[in-house]
Amino acid sequence: MQILNNEVYNQMGCGIAVYPSWSAPGGAILDRILVRGNVVHDTGVSGANGTAISSANDSRNVTVEWNYAYDCPGTLAVICGNENQDQAPTNNIYRYNIVRNCQSGFSV
Repeated sequence: MQILNNEVYNQMGCGIAVYPSWSAPGGAILDRILVRGNVVHDTGVSGANGTAISSANDSRNVTVEWNYAYDCPGTLAVICGNENQDQAPTNNIYRYNIVRNCQSGFSV
């Protein structure tokens, strides 16, 4: 799957969320995802964390590159798993992204 060249703004929470739901029957895995060339800004308008791009749970081989994030109350990227599950994100690559006026670049 590819998420390419979008503008995402005025989101209640995360701008682009790349993660499966563990409540899906038989489990769920997202594999080989490319997030490139997006502009994400003004996230978290409802007071939520406002992360620009997030990869979590059992997401594998996710590449996030050449994105621009600004005016987000959270971070550019949150990479996390659920401590009650076996799989956390694996082989995720974040590179060549620009972050301006966000809380921080990464949260792991």
